[in-house]
Amino acid sequence: MGITLDNEIRIDSSFYRLLHSGNSLLLTVNQPWNSDNLGALFGLASYLKIAGKECFMIHETPVPANLFFLIPEGFQNQISHKDGADALDGIDVVVTIGSMPETSREFFAPEAIPHLIISYNARTEVSDHYLATFSTSLSEMIYQLFLHDQIPLNQQTALALYSGIVFATSSFRSPKTRRQTHAAAAAMLPQIGINTNDIFRNLFEKKSLSQLYLFRALVASSRLLFQEKAVISHIDSAALTGMKASLSDLLELLEFPFVSSTIRISAIVYYQNEQQMCRIYLLCKKPFNAYQILEEWIPTGDSYRAEISIASHSENALMLLETIIGQQIHSQS
Repeated sequence: MGITLDNEIRIDSSFYRLLHSGNSLLLTVNQPWNSDNLGALFGLASYLKIAGKECFMIHETPVPANLFFLIPEGFQNQISHKDGADALDGIDVVVTIGSMPETSREFFAPEAIPHLIISYNARTEVSDHYLATFSTSLSEMIYQLFLHDQIPLNQQTALALYSGIVFATSSFRSPKTRRQTHAAAAAMLPQIGINTNDIFRNLFEKKSLSQLYLFRALVASSRLLFQEKAVISHIDSAALTGMKASLSDLLELLEFPFVSSTIRISAIVYYQNEQQMCRIYLLCKKPFNAYQILEEWIPTGDSYRAEISIASHSENALMLLETIIGQQIHSQS
């Protein structure tokens, strides 16, 4: 069940019915912030507000400073950082933007509450949870709801959705960018009210001092492996906090090694000192299976991202990661 884009707008009736079945909806993003999931979140909130629905939004971290320009007026203080389980009182429908692990779904939405998942993934149903499926961007999918109901976009919603499309398609350079993507972006341009160069600078070029410090630390810790086909970096949570950087800042830098044409896999080991846990973040051009410990691969533009959690010190995690990547590189040789 879901939303698909062809030459005509087609929205699955079950998805649409469930989206409109309640008056109070909880919207959550299950990924670190980027302009696509943020644009989709505020686009959906605006759409539901027009439909007369009450929306509550949660995310575990604040919105990064470089994305403040995307927050519509009236929504600045409406994202809560409380636990999802504490936010379900009085909620009729839960909507998750972005893929989420199977184990988290029941936690966010008990069986009695319909749970809609708006995701890139091509699957159409998981148990009693409903998915909206799409392959280019979350923001473009939300735009289809406005088209379906013939609701005109206001300036702030157009800006949020357009910026999400720009980010998800790497400024329309991703091979997944389709004719419909360009058509959607072109339709939004008259409404966005801001120079597109300013959008590009905010999304891709504007960096805070903390982000620059983080970039320096990751470069200093990085190792090129397997004839420069992979790069691994590492950092711990204390260092990240000391730089006043966020997890979103960290994951944004996963993309950087791909400026080299030889790199196939980029990885960062993030050691959470207080939990004695390592979180491994992987970005690659082609998804692969590794000891069945990888969580779901999530398409991001023309790449795929995955995460691994292990109870280990960073040295052991680095050794495991090198083994995983080595097997993948050799299998493709």
